[in-house]
Amino acid sequence: MVKRIICLILAIIFYLLAIIGLAIPVVPQVPFFVAGTVFLAVGFKTVKNIILKNGFYNKHLKSTVDKNKILSKVFKEENQIMDKQKIYDYIENRNIWHEITEHEAVFSMRELNKIDVKYPEYDAKNLFVRDDKKKNYYLITVRGNKRVDLKKFKKDNNLRNLSFASEEELLELMNLRPGSVSPFGLLNDKEDKVKFYLDKTFTEGECIIGVHPNDNTATVWLKTEDLVSIIEENGNEVNIVELS
Repeated sequence: MVKRIICLILAIIFYLLAIIGLAIPVVPQVPFFVAGTVFLAVGFKTVKNIILKNGFYNKHLKSTVDKNKILSKVFKEENQIMDKQKIYDYIENRNIWHEITEHEAVFSMRELNKIDVKYPEYDAKNLFVRDDKKKNYYLITVRGNKRVDLKKFKKDNNLRNLSFASEEELLELMNLRPGSVSPFGLLNDKEDKVKFYLDKTFTEGECIIGVHPNDNTATVWLKTEDLVSIIEENGNEVNIVELS
């Protein structure tokens, strides 16, 4: 949130300077306009996607972006998939505290409970669901020992009727396979279609959470606040709720 506010303020400043340039010819317009747009793209992924998907980018920005490494990094669509190793690199490069437990592939909480992991009380279970119109998708992350009543969840959060999403939808939206569902999968959600609902108890006590690195052969332990920040930075809506 802080990052978005800073980017928005800087974008406004540069756009104002560009406007001043219209009135005072000696003040450059294009560099300030480009700078303002860059900060909007950095702070708001939705804005970035809009720019990339219409003629504005190709007409006004592409030639400048192609010549500049920094602009290329900001604007060019990253088709890379956030797999296990890229998740490790991602959190390592951001100096986020974490621990990793490598283990055999697991496809259920029952199988995971048979494995010796460092923080078993902070294991997370993830449910990927959709509404009856197949327009809204939700990732629900709860304590591993909890059961989620979708009818109650729907009522408590004022949603439409819910059911589990298909394997095809899981692959299309988060590039995940069954058994590997994880909040880290939201980093593959390029259009921020999936809303994230997190069990409030993960924000209490030691505030540690264990999730797969988009692969069910390992569990990554990190601070809940760091996970939430990662997802918010990606642009997905985050809701911290009580799940009984």
